[in-house]
Amino acid sequence: MSRREFTSQKALQDHAEQTGKVCVMEGIALRQRQLSPDQYEIVDVRTSRGVLRPALLIPKAVLKALWEAEAPFREALGIKREFRGYAQACRGHKRRRNEEMMLSRCGPKNGQSSHRG
Repeated sequence: MSRREFTSQKALQDHAEQTGKVCVMEGIALRQRQLSPDQYEIVDVRTSRGVLRPALLIPKAVLKALWEAEAPFREALGIKREFRGYAQACRGHKRRRNEEMMLSRCGPKNGQSSHRG
């Protein structure tokens, strides 16, 4: 089975726009695993350097459904990222507090002022 070939990325994008599809050139293997073969079309596109690269044409409705199905996962990642930021801020606060405690116990060294400007 021969693949349809596009002369440039612009030609591919124009075709996708006219047919109500989205072109995907990165993460093709991932999308192929997520979708059934009848939900996408594999095409070849010539890059500016003259190399043929594979691309997927996916109907916008299919891509939107996939996006909505992944929403809980993205939300969970967002919560995890938010918690990481909170934990990192707490560690920074503890580190500063420990430094201040050490300075207050030891006092300034060798004529250094206690001011940390």
